[in-house]
Amino acid sequence: MGIRIKKIHFQKKTMKNMLIFFPMIALNHHYIVAYDLRNPSMEILDNRKSDKSLNQLYGDQIHNLHKHFLLYLRSKRSINHMGYVSILPQRLVMDWQTVHNDVDCGVFAMHHMGSYYGGGDSGWKDRIIPESVSKVFFGVLTLVPF
Repeated sequence: MGIRIKKIHFQKKTMKNMLIFFPMIALNHHYIVAYDLRNPSMEILDNRKSDKSLNQLYGDQIHNLHKHFLLYLRSKRSINHMGYVSILPQRLVMDWQTVHNDVDCGVFAMHHMGSYYGGGDSGWKDRIIPESVSKVFFGVLTLVPF
């Protein structure tokens, strides 16, 4: 039994109001790379708090994703791929990034895709209460509506 991939058609009107999310995994850790099609940008949504460089955290994954995304955009002649050539990935800093929770990254990734609307720190629909000792102990993620 083969796998069918449905061809996705984007209209120019739709493309101007969208984010494209790429769920990623690196060394058993899930995170999201989001491209904003309204304002060319590439943002990394990762629940880990870290001072490491992008290369230390993700290796070549970010570079390879960007290279292939540019090839895809170039193949869609209706999209201005040149606006994406020189963008640099930005790793967002969020209040709820964690140091001690290394098991819920998939839950964070799903939350990020469902509640991020682009535009950096101001683009969130819901936020998560920052990590605390009790949350780590009980393993509970709590959403806070705006």
